[in-house]
Amino acid sequence: MANSHGGLPATSGWGRSATPASVPANEKAALFTSVTNALFATTSSTKSAQDVASALDSVSQIAQAASRKFAQSWNNGGPHILARVPDDVLLECFRHLNFKGCTTASHVSHRWRRVTLSAPTLWATITRIPRQATVFEEWLNRSGAAPLSLSTGGYHLTDNIIDAIVPHMWRVVHLGFAGYGIPKKLLSTPVPALRTFYHGHTRTSWPLSDNWATTMRTTLHTLALYEFILPAEIGQFPTVHTFSGFLGPGSNPQRLFETFPMVRRVRLDGVTDDCLIPTSRTPITLSTLHIRSLIGGPTRTGFDFGPLLDIVTNPPPRELLLNLSKSWIGALALFTASRNQPWSLEFDNCIDTLYLRAAGGYEYVIRMAVPDICRELVPAEPYLGHLASLSVPYLELRTMLTRHVIMPALDVLSITHIDPLLRAKVHAQSPAQLRVPKLRVLELVQHQEYFDTVNPARRDDVVNLRAWMANDLPTALRQQILFTPATLERLALVGPAFVGAHEEELAAMSALAPRSDVRNWDGPPSMGTLPDFGELYW
Repeated sequence: MANSHGGLPATSGWGRSATPASVPANEKAALFTSVTNALFATTSSTKSAQDVASALDSVSQIAQAASRKFAQSWNNGGPHILARVPDDVLLECFRHLNFKGCTTASHVSHRWRRVTLSAPTLWATITRIPRQATVFEEWLNRSGAAPLSLSTGGYHLTDNIIDAIVPHMWRVVHLGFAGYGIPKKLLSTPVPALRTFYHGHTRTSWPLSDNWATTMRTTLHTLALYEFILPAEIGQFPTVHTFSGFLGPGSNPQRLFETFPMVRRVRLDGVTDDCLIPTSRTPITLSTLHIRSLIGGPTRTGFDFGPLLDIVTNPPPRELLLNLSKSWIGALALFTASRNQPWSLEFDNCIDTLYLRAAGGYEYVIRMAVPDICRELVPAEPYLGHLASLSVPYLELRTMLTRHVIMPALDVLSITHIDPLLRAKVHAQSPAQLRVPKLRVLELVQHQEYFDTVNPARRDDVVNLRAWMANDLPTALRQQILFTPATLERLALVGPAFVGAHEEELAAMSALAPRSDVRNWDGPPSMGTLPDFGELYW
């Protein structure tokens, strides 16, 4: 018979099994994967747990679906690896569970209950405060004196829940309110350990009481607000290094930087033109800057980043992510503030994302709401002096040149998406040229999906493709890319059309450089290594 918690009976074999020694650190990841796979396999094989269909997304959901029959199936024929999992690895699995998952895990077997109750930190993170005060109090009591991380999960806090939180406020280090205001009883309770604060619906009011603000000046590290206007007199928060906020109408980012003088990571949402006009030039140093414009808002032709640049110290942020509705030229100005480092420019497949990279770890991403950003290379020419690498789709390269553009330091030019089907659209030659006097490597990339549009069974398709490679393409390149023959060292031809071409068909292109190599396309290139900005903020 099951115990009072609905877990395995006391005679359960694997529930009472001796705990083996901890596995070596280099094997822990592999074993953790095995445990996770075993849980997935058990879930899909028993079909006896409630909501099993939705329990395949995470270990957390699997544990939530566990029941007495589910646990018995593990003992009577499920993956026996679960009986051999060391306690520390089992605990590592439990750390991926949410509130219901940990509670369920503590009811599955005597051993699981012992492991869960032996780790107070396992109960110290509550991502959604439950509505039942008794359940919440049990969770808080199990967390002992461990630092607490609490989030309301969008629910209105009842008086009983508030009364349960107050005695533990002294150890709260992470606090989030997603949908309602902060109860006055909590605002009057000190939070001496608070390091991260999130408020999801601030509207236009500053959410921190004087009591909290005084305490947070020396403890707060991360602050995230939905919509706010900073009060005129609020003082400084010198310990805040990460800030995220949805700017309210009339907000002044300069006041933001004055309030948080040591901030290193900044994310600003809902930005309009009038928000980016600082009133002074107090230098700041940022490692991460993410600006998202108010799409469809009162934006004009784009953002003027000049005033913002005046307060950004040299070097610029190492990580820059801009979601803009119009111009990215200001981002180039910010990027090139570090003028002693070569950098690269890359457009993604959809021509709506721009990647900037530079030596020393700088890597910027600009995401656009309009697809024709490549045309702005011409007005952006003053910022291209240190451009060392350019990756751009073929059609965009042909259409962006409305006049001559010079890139004096360009070392590598990669022309992607060489599409045979576009040849009819680009026969008309433009007198404008891309002048690259120091070009060393020219790369032409023809992707597999475009080659698939050519039917090998149709002789005309194949003949036209070969003729295009042998004549039209090299002619177009010679006319629109003005390089110095003495400096061009290598031509790289990438893609199935080039791999399958005869030597004489590639002769005209091979003549562009003293050395050429042909290889197949091995999938889309890696488009940046920037972290998920959602992980930086609550």
